[in-house]
Amino acid sequence: DAYKCVVMVDGVWQEAKAGQDAPIFSGYEERNDIKILSKEEKSLDGTSYIVYKTEYKTVIGEEYELEENIEAIVSQEYYINKETGKIERINTDTSDLNRTNNIAISMYSSGDTLEEATEKANEQASETTVEVEITYIDDNYVLEIPEVTK
Repeated sequence: DAYKCVVMVDGVWQEAKAGQDAPIFSGYEERNDIKILSKEEKSLDGTSYIVYKTEYKTVIGEEYELEENIEAIVSQEYYINKETGKIERINTDTSDLNRTNNIAISMYSSGDTLEEATEKANEQASETTVEVEITYIDDNYVLEIPEVTK
């Protein structure tokens, strides 16, 4: 079942439905191929965080019935409060995912070639980062962080 929540997207609070059948954002999904690129300490609004920068690849094409599969890279930053050990923020860069979806839509709806659709998508591309602030996590939740590999 989906439940109603309020999330901040690009600095604007919005109502959204969340749950297994209604994910909050494109780019958030359970992955087993996520790469941890770096780990650093950062201070934000007076709070010290350990920030993990990650990325994973996702393939677009099958849902649009395209012969080609187009890869998109989704980059994320996870902010773990250094004092409490709880995750408090996730920033997701959906720029490449949005651009790749636009390529697939153009190929599907207009019959464009991959090259034509890529050119159109690159002309319209913009940077999009979704910031999610997590204000509550059940105290029984355990966050397991793998070692950083380079």
